[in-house]
Amino acid sequence: MFARVLEFHVKREKKTDFIQVHKARILPVLRREIGFLEILPLIPVNMEEGKVLILTLWANQTDAENYDKEIFPLIADLLKPMLTAPIALKEYHLESSLCEQLVEALI
Repeated sequence: MFARVLEFHVKREKKTDFIQVHKARILPVLRREIGFLEILPLIPVNMEEGKVLILTLWANQTDAENYDKEIFPLIADLLKPMLTAPIALKEYHLESSLCEQLVEALI
């Protein structure tokens, strides 16, 4: 399994819009992508800092990379007006032996 961790610096007044766009427009796109498993949005308790993390889980690195090349640039453009800084991306291999219940639930 493969994970993409995206860091967004969301304008405080755009938090609701940011969540709504993910729910209405981005999540349906993700669900159609080959290899997409789940999204985990982490919204700070104190939105003053504005940093939102979104973790997406993928079946494998190739599927995530295909999404990153083909679809993600369009998503980034959609979100850009809501952000105060460029989107930061980090990629990880998920050590599934440490989260077996999660893996079973997703697969």
